[in-house]
Amino acid sequence: VPVENVTAKLVVADKINDLALIKVEVRGKTGLQFTTSDELKQGQDIFVFGFPLDGFLPNSGNITPGMISALAGPGNNSSLVQITAPVQPGNSGGPLLNRKGKVVGVVVGKADAIRIAKATGDIPQNVNFAIAPRTIKAFLEGNQINYLKSNDSFSFDKDSIAVAEDARKASLKIECWR
Repeated sequence: VPVENVTAKLVVADKINDLALIKVEVRGKTGLQFTTSDELKQGQDIFVFGFPLDGFLPNSGNITPGMISALAGPGNNSSLVQITAPVQPGNSGGPLLNRKGKVVGVVVGKADAIRIAKATGDIPQNVNFAIAPRTIKAFLEGNQINYLKSNDSFSFDKDSIAVAEDARKASLKIECWR
């Protein structure tokens, strides 16, 4: 964790779903709450927060709006959702947030544009993916990991500035040097 000059420790990993829980000892960071509902809707507004294109874009983090474009990933994989918010290297592992600022997924990647262009003759646009909330919660609960929850019924929508501020307060850039 370069900014904090500390080492992250792997707690548990799920290679199949591309999830890992990493423990980091830092001060001054808040947690983000997961929505209690696992239900996402096609067309639902979302935000992606992360640290894309390291060394090129600001290292303070970027927020990007989008929407849920499909409720499954490639091959109808229901552990993923497709999103329209652009995703670059450095977004992976970042939160997917709803308009209330609650976590509804974890950004995992984007379609391989070169491979798809070779196969179809067309370059895909806004074909990006996040891990669905039920998959994340099953991972956490299956490993007896407590996490913050909030019922969206008692929350109000936030503007994008407030969602960005909450995400920035909770997020850290983590580099993998393998």
